[in-house]
Formats: sequence, C-alpha cells, structure tokens
Amino acid sequence: MASFCRRNGQCEGGFMAQVDPRQIHDMFATVLTSILNAHAQHQHKGDWTRKVLIPSEFTVDEIDISVRGYKLKIIGNRDDDSFQVSINIPDDVNIDALSTKWLEVEHSVIITGPRKDLRSQVDSDHVKAQMEAWMEDAKEFLHEIVSHEEKSEATDSTREKSECHLDDAREVPKENKVTEPAVHRVEMDVRGFLPDEISVVAEGTKVTVTGYHVQQSGETGEDSEEQRMKRTVTFPERADLKKISWNVDRQSQVLEVLAPLM
Repeated sequence: MASFCRRNGQCEGGFMAQVDPRQIHDMFATVLTSILNAHAQHQHKGDWTRKVLIPSEFTVDEIDISVRGYKLKIIGNRDDDSFQVSINIPDDVNIDALSTKWLEVEHSVIITGPRKDLRSQVDSDHVKAQMEAWMEDAKEFLHEIVSHEEKSEATDSTREKSECHLDDAREVPKENKVTEPAVHRVEMDVRGFLPDEISVVAEGTKVTVTGYHVQQSGETGEDSEEQRMKRTVTFPERADLKKISWNVDRQSQVLEVLAPLM
C-alpha cells in the first residue's frame, strides 16, 4: 500500500500502486501542466472599461478629464451650469496607461485601462517557494509509486530512468515577454476637420486640441461657414509632454495623442 502525505502532515488515503514506471513521465507532465494552466487562468483578467454619458447640454469642448491616484473625475463647466462625475478605479488597473475615446454619436466617453501584471503584485520568492513545494510533493508521491514497483520487478536502472524523467519535467519553459515602452494614449473624434486644421498644444499636465475649418459655398465662394473645436485633456503627472506626438486617422477621423511615461 502507498499513501500520499504532504510535508504539513496531511495524508490522503492508501491505495495499491499499479502504475507502469514508463508512464510516470507522462503522468507528472500532465499534473504539472494542469497546475500551470490553473495558475495562468487566475492571472488573466480583461481590461477595465467604463462608459460615461455626457449631459446633452454640454459640448465635448466643455469636458475635462483628470486622474489623481485611483480617482478619475469628469468635469463639465459652462457659464450657467456644471457637472462632475467621480469614478473609483480598481486597484488592479494600471492608471498610468489609461486611455479615453470620445463617441460623438452617443455623446459619451469611454475610459479603458489595462489590468496590472499580477505577477508583479506577488512576491517572487513566495511564488518560487510554492512551485518548489508542489514539485517536492509530486516527487515524493512518484517516489512511493516507484518504490512499490521496485519491490516486485523494478531494477536499479528503472530508478535511474524515472529520476531522469523527473529532472526533465522540472524544466518548465518560460515566456520571454517583451516589455513595450509605457505611454499614455488619448483618442477623440475630430470629424469635420482635416489634419492640417488641427493643432495640439501641451501646457503643464494639460493638452489642448483646437480645430478651425472654413466651408466655402456659393458659386463664387462668397458664402462661408466656420467650424471651431477646442478640447482639453489632463495627462498623468508622469507623462512627458515634451515628447508628445499625435496623428489623425483619415479613415476613422480619430485623433490619437501619445505621451511617453517617465
């Protein structure tokens, strides 16, 4: 009879080990794969997203978005009215990589933030110790099976072969994750304006986007219609606005403003 006892003293019932030693490597690899898959599933979460409807009486030019710590504020000001929306950002969201997108049709703004890499929140020594404990438990369990088989038919060469398989299974491939430079991204709809009719100016932690478009009409072009736009967005204090860049997608007519994080 063989039993599986953890190092904390807890044992799980006895049974007769009837396992072909040649199957030990496949069994161990299957168990280890299940552990790693479960660990990865706990790490993965989708991006955090919030959609906020802007009161219809406010234009996009009158909206200001700011982030302080894990508190996001959307403020609207005009001569005779104002409004404010406060949103608590979850602790597992990377506030330095928040992005906003204006939806003119729905008169709303979408705020999106990627989740933090959970591996950076957990002490690496603790994770390493936990994985080593799992490996030792599995090794002891397989050793019990091998010992039982050796009493009846296994030889010294069988023991060496099983230990070799265990050493092979210890080598768990690691992903080489390429870290991209952190940037703060803001998107806004600039429909009706050409790229050369838009200017982007940074001052302090604020970025102001202005647009000016003149539409000529009439046979001789004597009639004209002016269209103006002004929108201000607050960037994180870590954003390096001296290296700001922006681009207009002519197809979607969306302006993207980027600033690297220091």
